[in-house]
Amino acid sequence: MGSQTAADILAVLSGNDRTAAQHRLDAFSGGVIAELLDRGALRVEGLGSFAVVHDQASREQSPDGIRFLPPRNRLSFDLRAPVAGDAEAIVRGRMGIPGDESKQLALALSACFKQCRQLGVSLDLRGFGLFSTQPDGSWGFTPTPALGELLNTAYDGLKAIVMPGGAAVVPGNGRNFLKPAVLITGLLLLCLGGYFALRAPHSGRAGTDSRPELAEVVASVAPQSTPASPSNAPAAAPDSLILAKGHFTVLAATFSSMKVAKEEAVRFSGSGHRIMIWPLRSGGRRYFRLVTGDFADFQSAHDSLMAMRGSLPHNAYIQQVYKNVVIYGEKGL
Repeated sequence: MGSQTAADILAVLSGNDRTAAQHRLDAFSGGVIAELLDRGALRVEGLGSFAVVHDQASREQSPDGIRFLPPRNRLSFDLRAPVAGDAEAIVRGRMGIPGDESKQLALALSACFKQCRQLGVSLDLRGFGLFSTQPDGSWGFTPTPALGELLNTAYDGLKAIVMPGGAAVVPGNGRNFLKPAVLITGLLLLCLGGYFALRAPHSGRAGTDSRPELAEVVASVAPQSTPASPSNAPAAAPDSLILAKGHFTVLAATFSSMKVAKEEAVRFSGSGHRIMIWPLRSGGRRYFRLVTGDFADFQSAHDSLMAMRGSLPHNAYIQQVYKNVVIYGEKGL
């Protein structure tokens, strides 16, 4: 049986020749991809269940500074094959095969997939991925690189961003951040990071308005989470947020694309946070940070971040503000 292929198995089950069976497998693969892109999840009898999973933007410390990784979509696979799935709907709706013929082909495909798994015959659904027996004897699935590119069209061209300095303050489980040596070092690093983050408002040409170009995505936040700004801070417009000098803000993610920043902000705003986009320049390039809240002290920012852990990226962190900044919403642009 070593030379047997999935097309051979399907040919016997469907009463077609091998070439026609391979065409059916290829067409079904295209239907699976289209259905997955439209719905984000599907179940196929004999194969398993598939779902598009969104990985939030993340960050990591590198020798050159903080490295921000862009968000990505990936395909998850559960090999537990459902009794009833979407095979017939794909055959009928995506392949255009009507009536009883679609039901018969769906049953033949399901039986083919089951036999491939039982006999250890590799199943290559072109453009989608390869199902095969793994070295440990389990049945596994490897999606094609092309499918990964399709799932991440919205993030095409996004690369990791490296920001110099160490402006991140990552709260721990205890209160070690109050130790003098750690606090002094942290403040020095925060001020350095604040310089890079806040020099953008002064990068405009003389005689032009050089305020940051910010876009508010949603305005919904508990009143106690945003303390009143000091009297020497600029007045905030209805669609803006003040980040007062010496205060702290929670930084959720950093992107190189305003479009992606807006999309991710909408994703985070579903939890009721007031997410604002704070642009900055570094190394001659423009970046966009998602921030929420203006806190008078580190402890307030720390407590708020702990409360938001389940709705923001797990590696969101706290940034100290170097000087007064007004983040303007779309109405103020």
